[in-house]
Amino acid sequence: MSRARFFLNLILALAWTTGAVEAAEPTAVATLSRKEIVLGEEVDLELRVVGGSNLRWQGALQVEGLEISGPRMESQIGFGNLLGGGGGGITLAFSVTALRAGQFTIPAISLSVDGRAVRSEPVILKVVPEGAGQQKRSGQPALGLLDLVLPEGPYYLGQLIPVEVWLSGGSNLRWQPEAMPELGGDGFTKLKFPEPKQKQGEREGEALDVYVFRTAITPSKAGKLTLGPVEAPYAAIVPRAQPRRQRSLFGDIFSDPAFGMTQHFKAQAKARELDVKPLPAAGRPESFSGGIGEFEFDAEGSPGRVKVGDPVTMKLRIKGKGNFDRVSAPVLKATRGWRTYPPAAEFKSSDELGLTGTKTFSVAVIPETPQQAMPVFEFSYFDPRKGAYVTLQSEPAPLVVEGGAPPAPVAVAAPPAEPSAPEAAPEPPSDIVGLIYEAGRVHESFAPLYMNRAFWAAQAVPALALFGWLLSKRQRTSADELRRRAWRREKAALQAKLRTASGDDAEFLETAAQVIRLETALATGQEAASIDAATALASRKVDAETAAGVERIFNARAQLLYAGGGAGSASFSAEERRAVQTSIERFEKGHARR
Repeated sequence: MSRARFFLNLILALAWTTGAVEAAEPTAVATLSRKEIVLGEEVDLELRVVGGSNLRWQGALQVEGLEISGPRMESQIGFGNLLGGGGGGITLAFSVTALRAGQFTIPAISLSVDGRAVRSEPVILKVVPEGAGQQKRSGQPALGLLDLVLPEGPYYLGQLIPVEVWLSGGSNLRWQPEAMPELGGDGFTKLKFPEPKQKQGEREGEALDVYVFRTAITPSKAGKLTLGPVEAPYAAIVPRAQPRRQRSLFGDIFSDPAFGMTQHFKAQAKARELDVKPLPAAGRPESFSGGIGEFEFDAEGSPGRVKVGDPVTMKLRIKGKGNFDRVSAPVLKATRGWRTYPPAAEFKSSDELGLTGTKTFSVAVIPETPQQAMPVFEFSYFDPRKGAYVTLQSEPAPLVVEGGAPPAPVAVAAPPAEPSAPEAAPEPPSDIVGLIYEAGRVHESFAPLYMNRAFWAAQAVPALALFGWLLSKRQRTSADELRRRAWRREKAALQAKLRTASGDDAEFLETAAQVIRLETALATGQEAASIDAATALASRKVDAETAAGVERIFNARAQLLYAGGGAGSASFSAEERRAVQTSIERFEKGHARR
């Protein structure tokens, strides 16, 4: 399309629009530049009239609690003005100043346009006390509103608490966050903020763009804790200031945010006080390992038919919402007749913070006696909503375990005798001999015994039994060695982590206690999860100082995770962490009790 034709089409379109405007009924629309202001601020009230040229208004606009001045008349250039005609519109501008806080209704304005009566709709203005608004920049909508959102309590020590920070601003402004919020507060561990999510919101009738920053905190001690304050930096394009009484087409264009200046701000939200409770000691199950939240538990095993000594793989699934980092494998409820090995864990998160998901433990369980059902596992956790411990058990699914009795000997039939040649008739005796009584015919073989198949069949039965016993013993020895190798690898990894002295106090003490458990398991063959301080000290001979150090590790860990006070609640210094490592080294050098 040529440039001349383009401009011709544009002129025709404008001319058609002009005719439509002139033919339309005149209308009057009243608008406020802001619907909420702070006491003492000024806001603009504009009454725009479209569809006429001769406007008459007589009267006064008065509202108790507001000071309204004006009006002043401002012409707006429209399509008709560009072509030399009418139809642009006329604006009556008022200045409104709040004299007191409250909600005010500015009544409808009636006027005459080209001899026809026109009436606007009433508008509502909200005035808040000074200091209640987050922003106090005259002429701009809401910007830099910051909210700290938490779920309702109660809150407990060790609980993973989701936290959201909402940064909001007017949808008609150009603004965006510049960095992640800064969340203050002591006595918590905090997860790193992922990228925010954006959504639409509304406040006091004004459309808002909201950036939602999500994180989670875990209280490391009980009592009154302060979370916050929160700061969030953002940038906004602020329109350049224009003279209040010199409005024109160009003034409206260059007051658009696209022609403004970029400025940098920090939104703030006040701190929140949280009352963090310790986990109750009463009713705590033995299988509780520190899981806090809302969970479901199920288990399945395969295969459904095995022999004594063959492994059954159990899949133990824990689904829900909570602190999955503290969720340990469910424990075997009845251990008699079963032998277990350290589980392998896998966690699949349903969100970017790991608050919800599924944790699956794979456990190899070997029946040592005939069984009729899968082993039953037990999982315990603390439900903060109920304020109580919950214990779940797996269903005992059918299982066939064939016994280990040796197979019955197999009877082997003797080979049939070969037919013999007919005997010659005896010669008559030439002398007198004693009487001979023949009870039957007797066949004797002079072949060696090792050539008899029945002999070898009889020897095969004890040989097979001996071979099966040796194979079973070798398999058991191999399985035990695999378990010990897994314990050694886990212990070496934890010791390397312990030497870095990284992590918070709870993680450091948990690592130290697990090293002692694994060292004891290697010496005694017991499962590491069932070993406490008393069991560990009973396994070897150590001096009084080392014994006191081991007991302090387990006691401080328990108090820090569950009790909410005492020695474990204080922060461990670098010197105290070295003392813990020294106690572990002395414990490893102790002589095992025989």
